[in-house]
Amino acid sequence: MHIKSSMRKLSRLGLLSQTIHRFWVNLKRHHRCCFDKIDPAVRSRYLKKKAPGLFAMVKPSQTAGALAEVSADLYDLIEQFKDHAGIDNMETCKMMQRVLSRQCYMTPEAASGCESRHP
Repeated sequence: MHIKSSMRKLSRLGLLSQTIHRFWVNLKRHHRCCFDKIDPAVRSRYLKKKAPGLFAMVKPSQTAGALAEVSADLYDLIEQFKDHAGIDNMETCKMMQRVLSRQCYMTPEAASGCESRHP
């Protein structure tokens, strides 16, 4: 019998979503005008009180899709604020950049622009 664990994917999903959550909280606190311009639907996924934990409740069969969605959100956030010196220099923005570079890789054929680094 072979049992395959989804812990690695779920842990990566939690790491990505928690990183985005911390960025949102920091952005809201220090750059409210920029925070208010972000799509409320995207913000709501990460700012709910239990949002980072909710991604851990994803079914194992849905982890690939959830990872793609969260990594695309992470990439989009970095791209959106890369030219904004005040935000790009925030520690939480630098943390997002590190997490993206270590957990994801860029693929030209991916519609979102990035995929999970490890299957």
